[in-house]
Amino acid sequence: MRIAHADFEGSQSLRMSLKRGLARQAVLHGARAEADVAKITALCSDLRPNPKAIARHLDRLRRMPGVVRAVPGRGELTLVLRHVRDMVSRAEGEEMFSETTLFYTRLTARPGRNGVGFTLARTSFSLHAMERLVERSSVALDRPLLPALDTEAAAALAALARSEVMEEAGNHYLRARAAGLWAGSLDLSALEPDWGLSFGAPEGRIVVLSVRTFLGPDEMRPTLWCRWQGDPALTYGA
Repeated sequence: MRIAHADFEGSQSLRMSLKRGLARQAVLHGARAEADVAKITALCSDLRPNPKAIARHLDRLRRMPGVVRAVPGRGELTLVLRHVRDMVSRAEGEEMFSETTLFYTRLTARPGRNGVGFTLARTSFSLHAMERLVERSSVALDRPLLPALDTEAAAALAALARSEVMEEAGNHYLRARAAGLWAGSLDLSALEPDWGLSFGAPEGRIVVLSVRTFLGPDEMRPTLWCRWQGDPALTYGA
């Protein structure tokens, strides 16, 4: 019997059956190739603001484990780095819950007169969010999920850097590359002490978009759907 590729990709029951396994496989594969941030920042410490120096660094960085993206800019380079982390959420100093996440850091290195400065932002994807992506989008079922999540994370971090986060009813949203929205919250995370960096963020912390779920068009509220569509006719209240 021959199974048509379109039927395989479009079967909702198959998506429901495979979502948990694909999400857990992505975490397992991510844990096998995590970024060594201390090594990466040490490598960037002698970066110079000229194209040849940046190209040499990029060539080495792209071959390192856990480096999802490494792209040049004007006198700088930007990396997206991947880890697996047990993320602990706290409110008013009390632990609320802990969950295993795919954790991504966007690190931009800018050489200057007094050394190399770093700008950081983060996003994390919970297992629930990964499962909902499989369930509610057309992401491929016949290949590993991790490369698709790497691409989504790089796009989300770039959008976060451009301040494209939408807020509604106390939740935060970012457009996904898949047809839908990532939904979660903007939180603060600590800077790992072994990275060899001192960071000037408020209280020494880094902004992280904690993604809790994925919303397809059918799961969005009407006002949120209009914002996702970029509807200029909709007026948003405070």
